[in-house]
Amino acid sequence: MRHGVLCLVQLTLSFSTCAQYTLYSLKLAMGKVLGQVYTALVFLNLHSVQGFGKDCQQRVWCRNVNWAFSVYSGQSGGYIVKTDDYYSNVVVNLADFNHDDIVEFHEFKNVSQTYLAAAFKIFDVDMNGLMSPEEAFIGNISKSLFVRMIKNTFWIADRNGDGEVSTEDLNDVQHEDFDTDENGEVSLKELLGRSIIYFPAPIVSVYKILDSNKNEIIEEKEQNNFIEFMSRIFNVLDRNYDCSVDFDEFLAALDSCGLPHDFQLAMDIALRPYLSVANYLIKSSVAAADEDEDNMLSMEEILNFSDTNMEVKPNEVTGPFLYEPNMIPVWYMGGHVDLYGVEPNTEEEKIARSRRAIANWLVTFQGVMRDPAFSGAKHGHC
Repeated sequence: MRHGVLCLVQLTLSFSTCAQYTLYSLKLAMGKVLGQVYTALVFLNLHSVQGFGKDCQQRVWCRNVNWAFSVYSGQSGGYIVKTDDYYSNVVVNLADFNHDDIVEFHEFKNVSQTYLAAAFKIFDVDMNGLMSPEEAFIGNISKSLFVRMIKNTFWIADRNGDGEVSTEDLNDVQHEDFDTDENGEVSLKELLGRSIIYFPAPIVSVYKILDSNKNEIIEEKEQNNFIEFMSRIFNVLDRNYDCSVDFDEFLAALDSCGLPHDFQLAMDIALRPYLSVANYLIKSSVAAADEDEDNMLSMEEILNFSDTNMEVKPNEVTGPFLYEPNMIPVWYMGGHVDLYGVEPNTEEEKIARSRRAIANWLVTFQGVMRDPAFSGAKHGHC
């Protein structure tokens, strides 16, 4: 019997409450750039490797596509295949266009350029095929992009490509870890660690959306229902009804929905630096890649972009943020540490902080669902 992986429920449980999905939603929404755009721009600046042709080595995009492929392809004789490594599975799901369960270099390169083109379109607001200095800035996330991101999340989770999310999408190691009674199957209770009825009401509500027919499989209809649910949350975040959300708007919405000020501060500290890093990468890359000096950037210029003559290379600046991220604000919002990064001294204090964190997120999540915008009455034009 197949059981729903309910990966999105598990994501909400990362801090033991469905209210954390509000935080997760922002990370996915505002962090879409850290997904598609970082796939494109951060990816451009991470590594400098040897062993490829001089021309490719000088071009940042080509250099890093070769590097990324070599990291995975070394596992399986020049191909990327599905393994116990989660990221290898994601790459195969995204890039295996001929459905032979392996990814060759040309497939990897094609999907990399597809995501680069998608990232480029995010900035090309006037859709003229060029990125202007005014467009080369990360400020907000549109509702259409937010919905597309959620669809991509389901697509990636669907490891076997059957259009549904189930435990058949778990790799062998995950299946063995979750199958605690060793009967060859993973039940919902095993997957979540306890019966769903013991979770807070908001978590149960999300579960009912993801598995409305209670067969423990997230089917296409249930995926669409969840997308509609998340679209309503987006409406709450969109305070000015312009079908997009910027970071300050997001914080204002959380404040309105009851998130305490210290958690708002932690959220700000956790996420805003990465928006700044992304904008730095964009600005520095745009300036260096503009070969014809027309103050506009094309896809061709991005593909030919070279950092050879850059006095300060972007990866040298962004490395500390990307390789050693400050996780203290995130842990604080989960009730695990204080803002100094110090864990509670006693078990009683640990429990008290954890309960406060859970209560804060539950209250905020309930505030989101009570907000008039959750009904979508003022967002029909979106």
